[in-house]
Amino acid sequence: MNNKAIKASSRLLLVGGGGGGGTGKTTLSIALVDYFTARHIPVVLIDAESEPKPKGRLRCYFPEALELNIHSNSTLDKAGSPAVNERKLTLVDLGAGAGPRVLEWLRKTLVAFRRQTVPITLLCPVTSAPQTLTCVVRWVNELQDAVSYLMVKNDRDQGGFAHLDSPAGTAFRTQYRPLFINLAYRNPDIYSILEGKNLSPGQALELYNRASIDGEARERQGVLDDAIIMAHIESDRDQIFEQFDSVIDLLIPEQIDIIPNLSLPEPCGSNLRVPEPPDFDVTE
Repeated sequence: MNNKAIKASSRLLLVGGGGGGGTGKTTLSIALVDYFTARHIPVVLIDAESEPKPKGRLRCYFPEALELNIHSNSTLDKAGSPAVNERKLTLVDLGAGAGPRVLEWLRKTLVAFRRQTVPITLLCPVTSAPQTLTCVVRWVNELQDAVSYLMVKNDRDQGGFAHLDSPAGTAFRTQYRPLFINLAYRNPDIYSILEGKNLSPGQALELYNRASIDGEARERQGVLDDAIIMAHIESDRDQIFEQFDSVIDLLIPEQIDIIPNLSLPEPCGSNLRVPEPPDFDVTE
């Protein structure tokens, strides 16, 4: 991969739109941070989890992430400021229940992003649960082609994604032509260990590689001193990194030239609404 000088530019990455807790939003955000770190791409991190959680939120893994109160317009403005005013790549991990509030804020502020030519990508994890598509459609019908959509199929329960072929899913895919990537099934026992230690996969692998010469790393690593477990983590990391590489144009500003640009379809630009699936009990 040919790394070149990074120029000042920006993009806002919103990880959300896929329903309540457990859909993989924070898992996806953590993988993105590992990816940007490995590629030496600076990024502003914002943790918008609205529920008090001692474990499993973005700031647990990356303490430098800014905590965001989604119920305050001024705080939401601060979240958008690095992308719009400082021209920085910004990643926002939206917690369960953040959708309606953030959508309201985006309606008011999209003009600022357009004037400053700051693109927005909404990364939407979807599982086999149909309500994860319902939540995506609600975002789509509000934002339409003002943002780019990157759908992340999280096969956490290996249940498939038949709902993406429903009338709502077909209409969404036909009209907005979102790109899709896959988050392959991951052993939950392994990732519960990482969560307990507040370690991302990338951080765990770094510790593993340092442990033979660094006593502090060896002490923190603990039960992760297992070649088979680390092989699983490395394989999972490589898999999602390959997926990110395939959609690089939706993840980084155009001026950050990491790999040759991909040819992406132009937005449809129509105001047709995607038919909403039957109502489900959702919190997004």
